[in-house]
Amino acid sequence: MTYQNDVRDEAKTLYESGQTVEEIQKKLKVPVPLRTIRAWRKKDKWEEPDRNGWGLVMTRLARDVTQLMDKEKWTEDEEKRFNILTDKLEQFRIRQEAFDIKQRKIFEGDFSGKKKRGKKNDFTGIDLNALKTPDFFAYQLKFLDMKEEVRFVLKSRQIGFSYVIAWEGLITGLKTGINQIFISASKNQVGTIRKYIKQFAREFFGVDLTGKDEITVITPDEKEVTFYFLSTNSNTTQGYNGDLYIDEFCWIPKVNDILDTAKAMSSHLNRRITYISTPSVKTHPGYLIWKGLDEKGKKLKDKIGRMKITLKQAIKQGCTLFKPIKELREIFTPRQFKFLYECKWIDNAGSIFKMEDLEVCAYKEKYKNDDGHYAWEPVDLPEYKDEGFENYLGYDPNGGGEDGDNASCAVGSNRIDKLRIIDHKSFNNASVDWQAGQIKRMVVEYRVKNIGIDTTGVGLSIWNKVKDIQQDPRITWRINVVPINYTWEMKQKLVLDLEQIVSRKILEFSASDQELINAFLAIKTTATKSGGKTTFVADRKSSIGHADLFWAVSHLASFFPLKDSLFNQAPLPGGAMSG
Repeated sequence: MTYQNDVRDEAKTLYESGQTVEEIQKKLKVPVPLRTIRAWRKKDKWEEPDRNGWGLVMTRLARDVTQLMDKEKWTEDEEKRFNILTDKLEQFRIRQEAFDIKQRKIFEGDFSGKKKRGKKNDFTGIDLNALKTPDFFAYQLKFLDMKEEVRFVLKSRQIGFSYVIAWEGLITGLKTGINQIFISASKNQVGTIRKYIKQFAREFFGVDLTGKDEITVITPDEKEVTFYFLSTNSNTTQGYNGDLYIDEFCWIPKVNDILDTAKAMSSHLNRRITYISTPSVKTHPGYLIWKGLDEKGKKLKDKIGRMKITLKQAIKQGCTLFKPIKELREIFTPRQFKFLYECKWIDNAGSIFKMEDLEVCAYKEKYKNDDGHYAWEPVDLPEYKDEGFENYLGYDPNGGGEDGDNASCAVGSNRIDKLRIIDHKSFNNASVDWQAGQIKRMVVEYRVKNIGIDTTGVGLSIWNKVKDIQQDPRITWRINVVPINYTWEMKQKLVLDLEQIVSRKILEFSASDQELINAFLAIKTTATKSGGKTTFVADRKSSIGHADLFWAVSHLASFFPLKDSLFNQAPLPGGAMSG
């Protein structure tokens, strides 16, 4: 079908304003297939406007971002819109820089004064002393200036350290000829570092890099150097030699084998080890290294260079990647903010669930190494698709606690041999009507068939809004809505059955879902007020708060047909069939 030029021009204008292809399709005055819009994007080079067009595009995006940031509270659609716009703005910024680099090479020649080479992975002849560097923030520059052979950076989430270690590793490898080894807690994370290295090589040197787990290049002085991007199995670092970067170190399970090899590598002359991580639990070996303690808690005289950078510190030092802290505090609960952005360690002493057991439950995919061997790697769950499995929803209300307790809603899928947590949301300072609306939206999105709601206290108002959900015209399937009234017996059942699910390794969630792990770690045993029984509580002194997310998961898990349950999987008391 042939379309008028004005339709095609309108689509391009919408794309430049930050709209996705799917959004463009909905806003066009005439129906146009997605494949046609994507073809226009490629043929008309929407992502490659001329230099004069960059300012207009970025101004439009910045204006829309500013308008959203001026709002006191966002809807879910507005939050998604903000993320799309900021991602698009960053993409255009990177493309603008690449465009400028390309133009300088045309008019001034390459940084080395030589034409771009046709060979891949070849940096021969490049003058690294004439190199221009990316625009780093102050704390990134401080990191680059650290001289210690062993460094440990404890950091806030998403402040650009994968970006800066990718640059340092690339330049160090090219200058010294020493191999650079990158290890991360998941295949996805180490893949991000590899992506940045390839991006730097292309944009700053005009060199295209090929390779996946290993990339071998020719240095400017015609030496060979290899960049390794490795998984976190027990043999990860064995047989390798070079500078070692361990990203999200404090989230790597069974890390002692890696540490043993790292210590051996550090004995080599001019070899460097860098630990970079957000904090996890105090029982992780990374905590002792950060504190400079031995296994008995005695202070060590080590020579480790340590650097801590919270979000507040990052912003003061120039970081422009985030909204103002005040606005972030309105989006996240106090417990979430402490963990994500203030570098607070979690004390899991006495926790029912252990880190090593939970890490086993991270979703894994089989992949083939460069050497042809197959291995399993923890990764994030694939995008949800309705495959006919029965889905459950659990809701835990806001308890009104001073430690940042908030409401949580979670959805799990019965994968026959696994209970997969496919989505969860937290509701901070949200109205009853809004929370009920979010629950209904998730029920429709995931075709939920069983709903468990804590009706103790404030949860009763949510129950009254949701109990008649069967009457929603969007719902054409039968739904079981169950009120959960907390008693000592009920709490025992919820926790102990979920403990069995974890111990049997039949729980499954995204490898990067640290919030879920932390919620489980917060659950501890204590004596009842009478002292006659043991009950379960969340550690209110920790940054985890009341672990509302754990209780939401326990509610949905109550529907999972667990064989040989300690409670024989008895029906929840007070159950009600809606409709």
